[in-house]
Amino acid sequence: MNKYWGIAAPEVKERLLDEKYRLVKAVLRDHLEMEGYYESEIRQFMHENRVSKKKRENRGLWKLKSNPEKLFKVLTEISNEE
Repeated sequence: MNKYWGIAAPEVKERLLDEKYRLVKAVLRDHLEMEGYYESEIRQFMHENRVSKKKRENRGLWKLKSNPEKLFKVLTEISNEE
């Protein structure tokens, strides 16, 4: 990356992590849309369940990007525990 684009290894790593966590939120949003949630309900879910904070705190959530139902369930369970 550095050779071709001038991006240092630590920055590449940080950008990849950012994309993975951005993908988590996008997958969850798509899942909720497909389940029939309205945009206002999706925003409310994201806010009430503090999705942005949880995806930063729980580094393993990005692994659930291919299973949005489980991602939804895990986020809901974490919120109920708090």
